[in-house]
Amino acid sequence: MKVGFYSEPETGSGIGNYEYELLHHLSRSASVDVETITPVEFVVPIVGDYVSFTQGVSQALTNISDEYDVIHLPNQFQAAGLLNTDIESEVVVSVHDIIPYITSKHGNILSRTFAPVYVRGLAEADHLITISEYTKSDLVNNTTISSENISVVYPSVDGSHLTDPAPKEVLNEYNITEPYILYVGQQGSKKNIEVIIEALKSLDEDVDFVIAGTPGNPLQSLRTTYYTKKNGVEDRVLRTGFVKQSVLARLFHSASAFVFPSKYEGYGRPPLESMSVGTPVVASTATAIPEILDDAAILVDPEKPKRWATAIAEMLEDKEKREAIVEKGYKQYDSFSWATCASETVEIYESVVQRQSSE
Repeated sequence: MKVGFYSEPETGSGIGNYEYELLHHLSRSASVDVETITPVEFVVPIVGDYVSFTQGVSQALTNISDEYDVIHLPNQFQAAGLLNTDIESEVVVSVHDIIPYITSKHGNILSRTFAPVYVRGLAEADHLITISEYTKSDLVNNTTISSENISVVYPSVDGSHLTDPAPKEVLNEYNITEPYILYVGQQGSKKNIEVIIEALKSLDEDVDFVIAGTPGNPLQSLRTTYYTKKNGVEDRVLRTGFVKQSVLARLFHSASAFVFPSKYEGYGRPPLESMSVGTPVVASTATAIPEILDDAAILVDPEKPKRWATAIAEMLEDKEKREAIVEKGYKQYDSFSWATCASETVEIYESVVQRQSSE
């Protein structure tokens, strides 16, 4: 079976990691011959990246639509390129989430405007793969797409980049002292880190909150600054910005706990990364997070700062509880496999082609 896998330049994001790892493991399969399809550059001045992006996908698929048994678009945004495009191959699309489509509170105005476009494109695909049952339910409940045309295939997380941490002394360069709790990622409203900032007031004063990674945009950074000042914890919230892998690994290894208070997630990669190195996780009860983490984390209502403070304190002070969560975390991390993800994806390719041939 010949498969065309649409591959964009690696972005370092969760979706970018998914595309890279899945393509890498599919290439090892003896059942499929996988080739990459690269975007066609299509510049639309003034109108913006979304139009350029959509036209680039559409043009790339039009050029090769009859060369493959299956074309796989590994993220939902690319589905916009299916509209008004004549494609002879069967098309499979991976959907990570449709959050901008189902809520107007998250995402900028351009992404919210673009969301209905790519959701219409999803309806043109022959089959969809979601990365969680939660994302599948969002599609079924908020679109006209039938559940029969959607399969759940869990991706994995490769924690190997966290196995070689920088020496502990590197923490001094960022004025970080132990104990501290860690969050890694952007700081937008859906990430909900303000609940941790508020919870910090109720924790021992020697516990700091370290936020690693780029904020996403200047407004997100200003939002974090506002909440630290509002809660009087400016000196206890430390933002590292972007850090290299060895420093990130050290931050994970030395943290007393990893916190993940997000209100909307289609999966949940960072807490699994934390589990891979034995740092216990306190996470939100929202959306796909409980499905992915199961009982390997303490789960807390994302709207309840005092409950977060209690859960974090328990993780810091109850050695027996901490050790139990760490052990469960290792097992939960190991329960996801890229090899399994690739194998189940190939089964979907085969099913889609077989269904088409029988029609």
